[in-house]
Amino acid sequence: VATLFLITSASHALETKAFSDSEFKALKDSSKPVVVWLHAPWCSTCRSQEKSLSELAKDHTFDTVTVLKADYDNSDDLQKTLKANRQSTFIVFKGSSEVDRSVGVTRESDLTELFK
Repeated sequence: VATLFLITSASHALETKAFSDSEFKALKDSSKPVVVWLHAPWCSTCRSQEKSLSELAKDHTFDTVTVLKADYDNSDDLQKTLKANRQSTFIVFKGSSEVDRSVGVTRESDLTELFK
């Protein structure tokens, strides 16, 4: 039973996926909360954000949130569309509406507030 609980719990935690236009559109159309994260592997701020996201994934408050991780260095069109000009940017959507954004936030408590 404990194993089943862990498997069930893990499948509902905050999920981080690679960004795709189709996934982004589907999540916005479903009105589920989605966060676009412009990330760069060379960015120390982004690496700190990744650690904080790992901690947030343990909080069932965010079970319905999907984080779509976009490669900053290879997402010029997305950057223009979202008007995002820096890596380490989080853009929060509820349905098709942007509800918040942040650049450079790394603390788990700040990300918790942003994602709420």
